[in-house]
Amino acid sequence: MFSPFPLAPGRRVTGLFLLCAGVNVQAAGFLEDGSAKVEARNVYFNRDFRDGYSSSSQGASKREEWAQGFILNVQSGYTQGPVGVGVDALGMFGFKLDSSPADSNSGLLPSSGHDPRHSADQYAKMGLAAKIKVSNTVLKYGSMMPDVPLLKYNDGRLLPTLFQGAMLTSEELHDLKFTLARLDKYTARDSTDRKDIRVHCKNKRYACDTERDHFDLAGVDYRFNERFSAQYQVAKLENIYRQHFLGLVASQPLPVGACRLTCA
Repeated sequence: MFSPFPLAPGRRVTGLFLLCAGVNVQAAGFLEDGSAKVEARNVYFNRDFRDGYSSSSQGASKREEWAQGFILNVQSGYTQGPVGVGVDALGMFGFKLDSSPADSNSGLLPSSGHDPRHSADQYAKMGLAAKIKVSNTVLKYGSMMPDVPLLKYNDGRLLPTLFQGAMLTSEELHDLKFTLARLDKYTARDSTDRKDIRVHCKNKRYACDTERDHFDLAGVDYRFNERFSAQYQVAKLENIYRQHFLGLVASQPLPVGACRLTCA
């Protein structure tokens, strides 16, 4: 507010100090509850297709590549107050150690872009996600690696698949957890391109390379006690399929860790 009377120097310093202190209090949970980790992966992949046939009649005789990967995963806490705000960041980097045109396309590395038989020397993909927390409800929007019964990111090669979209989880009610999600893009494990959600159809049940605008998911988890819980989820890929999941989860404590069994 404008004042026709100048403030004394001491009052200016006090006001500045209080402002900085307020910023530090708001950021305390954001930083203190955060985490950061780096994972290094070294993967050698060899798949032999020969099975007694010559490579001339059966195409490539094998897939063989060697690569080094690094995954940086940074997760912030939440700012203090009724509405907490946070940010998550993912950085993934892959480096070719050994590959040849005859044995490439193993899924470890993307194509160089000049020739589909030549793998890129290195590649990287990034992801950011904003998250908001109110009480025990969290809304997250951006890049993520979902790990739920009806949708799990692919982690079978050097770097995992990334999905883009929104996910809401709520645990406001005792022993109940609700999940809602809509995902509209993904980045394949050996790619840096963000694409529309599509169906992989090795069994030819659906038209190959069918792309859709979004994938929707809803679910509820109920915990009976510390050892037993139940899950129900329903998912829909726009105009392609609808899928239901019902499961029981049992957990038995062991001297070291626990044994977890899921029946679906």
